[in-house]
Amino acid sequence: MSTNPRIIRTRTRLRDALVELISERDISAINVQDVTHRAEVNRTTFYLHYTGIEDLLDDTLDQIVRDLDDRARVILGSDADLSVPYLPTGTPSWYTYLGERPAFFYKLCTEPMGASFARKLQKSVEAQFHIIWDRYQLEPEEGAPPADVRATFYAGAVISIVTKWVCDGADPGRIKDYDNWTWSLLIPIWTSRVKNPPPLTSAAPGIFPDVITPVSD
Repeated sequence: MSTNPRIIRTRTRLRDALVELISERDISAINVQDVTHRAEVNRTTFYLHYTGIEDLLDDTLDQIVRDLDDRARVILGSDADLSVPYLPTGTPSWYTYLGERPAFFYKLCTEPMGASFARKLQKSVEAQFHIIWDRYQLEPEEGAPPADVRATFYAGAVISIVTKWVCDGADPGRIKDYDNWTWSLLIPIWTSRVKNPPPLTSAAPGIFPDVITPVSD
């Protein structure tokens, strides 16, 4: 992923343009000219970065997963109080992020193009569970399913809760409720049966790596 500021700005504009257009119409009705017009860049510039709409969409979904990973790292790598059944004040929220573009995320949850996003997010959340379990040396109960099976189950549950909120209308008035409900359901998974638990007053910093590479299909 490029660190050149000009490249980052251009790709951000193109991704944002695509998200806006998908919020307004079916993706099959969107072409490169639509995107470049909305992003205010020329076609030549577009093709310097992407091969077409599908390539741009794939990069857009990867960026969304990176954004959600960033929020998860802040939540679990900060001084989060794991002893309380609610998301600590001031921590970033997935629901706030998704609520900034409710029409777009509703389409991702309800239309075929969302299948790729669901797979990317599922793999990302599964990886987060593995990192937490390894960091805290969590020992499963005797006879429990393998870690990869448990990670799949728990990640699917998290994504299902988020999907419910989006499909129910992404009500901004319920963001705090969903933040707290999701947090309270995850805390027992993160902290139970831990050999060397961290202090309840803070999560150990650096649980997540500095860079989480987006998972390709």
